[in-house]
Amino acid sequence: MGSCGKSAMNTVLMFKVPCAFLGKSGMVILQSVKRSQCPASMSYIIAWVIPYVMPGITASSLNQDYLAKFFHSHAIDEYVVVSSLAIPAPFGRRPVDLFPTCRTMILFGKVMGDDLFEGSVPETAPKITTFKQELACISNELVNVFKESGSFAVAVNSVMVKDGKLKGGLSLKHCARDAGMGEIGDNGLLLSPRYGIRLGLGAVLTDREIPTGTARRNPVQLCTHCGRCLKACPVNALDSSGMDTFRCLNITGSIPSPFVSLFIRLMGTKTLEPLLTKIANRIATRSTARCSACLMACPYFKKYGDT
Repeated sequence: MGSCGKSAMNTVLMFKVPCAFLGKSGMVILQSVKRSQCPASMSYIIAWVIPYVMPGITASSLNQDYLAKFFHSHAIDEYVVVSSLAIPAPFGRRPVDLFPTCRTMILFGKVMGDDLFEGSVPETAPKITTFKQELACISNELVNVFKESGSFAVAVNSVMVKDGKLKGGLSLKHCARDAGMGEIGDNGLLLSPRYGIRLGLGAVLTDREIPTGTARRNPVQLCTHCGRCLKACPVNALDSSGMDTFRCLNITGSIPSPFVSLFIRLMGTKTLEPLLTKIANRIATRSTARCSACLMACPYFKKYGDT
């Protein structure tokens, strides 16, 4: 871009910017400013962000073919489209409980590469945070696509306090299992037949009905119950009955230690659940991954690695 000299001309550049920088897909317009509009010794760039939407999106064109192209363009490794009724879940944690008019659930997964696990926590944490933000960004972009086509949609990215426990507003790993994407291992993580334990998950719920195949396939048997994940946990948060949420370093590392025991006690108070849910979501958005021991100990971690 030129300076604000006498010969400076108004110049406009338009280009797409990855949604991680904008919070959603967008078009940025950069325009230089004439000399008369700024001090002679300075150059200014003015930027406007306007929504970018793939052209030609209509209710009829938003189908399986469109979704295949959408996910391919975002380097998503696996996705599935299922009817919300095909996802069995306890009352209060069904797709329709999160989004009452939901007809279709779209789940997708992106493989976590070796770079997310190589190095110290200060080195890997920013990479994992960026990866999580990318998944959230793709979910939000797909929500915008549905809205542009005239449908309603919401991204699944919240946690909740319910019945004295901290849990996802909608458990993506259980939904992925019910949709035929894999099974849940002893470490509480999804095991995929194609990508092992390396899939990071995202999901979108919409009131649009999209033709789908059968949600459940033959059950996959991947976890051998070898116990490596249980032994690898440095704080013994895992046992045969599941995970102790408030022992896991990824949880306790995000909450100041004096407040952990207080938070646990308050979770038993029904009237405080809405407030605690807000606090938990605020913590979740700022949390940093501090431990991947149970994931890396799984035999399927190395089997599906980059090398």
